[in-house]
Amino acid sequence: MRRKPDLHIRFFNDFTVSSPYYEYAPSAHNSTQLTLLISYLVANQDTKVPKDVLMAMLWPDEKDKCPVGALRNLVYRARKELEHLYPDKDVDYIKFTQDAYYWNPDLYCKIDIHDFENYNNLARQEPDPERQFRYYYRMHRLYTGEFLSNHTSIEWVQYRITYYKNMYINCTMNISIPGTVMTS
Repeated sequence: MRRKPDLHIRFFNDFTVSSPYYEYAPSAHNSTQLTLLISYLVANQDTKVPKDVLMAMLWPDEKDKCPVGALRNLVYRARKELEHLYPDKDVDYIKFTQDAYYWNPDLYCKIDIHDFENYNNLARQEPDPERQFRYYYRMHRLYTGEFLSNHTSIEWVQYRITYYKNMYINCTMNISIPGTVMTS
């Protein structure tokens, strides 16, 4: 039997993290930094991100200052916000070790950008045009807007926007020309 994901995470268009109990979505009551912290850790979930990398990403104009306390406070706020996802459980969403933060690898998350990349890889390797079309179609449905569309001025987000947009363009070209495989 297939295990249900603990969380559904969307990066395309508006960023959201949802469970059966709660949906975290950026709003007026939480800061841009809170969303950027959570989204960065999830997007880089296979990486332990050093504190100095997070501080440079979150506070790029404060290179001379060390906002270690601000980062610690932001992580605390993120953990508090994420507690709402499973209020009856003690889940450690953001972990810390060796002076680095990372997204808990034990959480089973369904993440749109990972599915998008997976379908792209499957489509590119698929020799059967009909199956290939299905993978590209699934990709097309997942792409509901730019990656973190409310944070397009952030440097790391811009790289991801370009990366996923190029993949989406390739997908669209392959859907519109059935039986033809475009490579980029």
